[in-house]
Amino acid sequence: MNFVHCSDWTLAGAGGEAWKMSGNLFGKQVINQAFTGSLTLPAINHMNFSKTFFYIDNDSDAFGTTLVSNTLLQASINYKSNVIGKMSADGALTFSFVQMTMPEIVISVTFEHNAGAVIEKNANWRGEIARLLRFRYVGTAFTVPSSTYTARTAILDFAGKWEKFAKIGEQNCNDVLQGTFRCRYNA
Repeated sequence: MNFVHCSDWTLAGAGGEAWKMSGNLFGKQVINQAFTGSLTLPAINHMNFSKTFFYIDNDSDAFGTTLVSNTLLQASINYKSNVIGKMSADGALTFSFVQMTMPEIVISVTFEHNAGAVIEKNANWRGEIARLLRFRYVGTAFTVPSSTYTARTAILDFAGKWEKFAKIGEQNCNDVLQGTFRCRYNA
């Protein structure tokens, strides 16, 4: 299939589990080919959600300044590229070109109902204050470390605002807060 593009993906995790990724691909057309033989699967390095560091900062600060501990119970990061194949009258049955529009990124979180979560809901969501979120995962060490990283590391930075918070919920007989964060451009 040529012109393959990932139109959307989700990265979701919860305490005690690995991050899980799913997504959808689209392409211009399928072209029959012979199967490739003798492929070797690469080694897998699981990203354990519990080994993720979570930060929330003011938009005037740098990403990853304020570590938020004992608050994030689960998260789901949903990305939609909004790349659209455009059909036109050019003699082909496939799309002629693609049009890029603003991508959409929405993060759903479940917080332990504690002082940090209450501040995000009461002060920052209700006050419509822009926030910076960082998810930083540090995994197993490299056999040969680089000058920048000594371990497998994933850093996801997002700027935006809290879109909504649900009423206090319950998880395992414990109070939780569920929030939705919508990412937007922020210079």
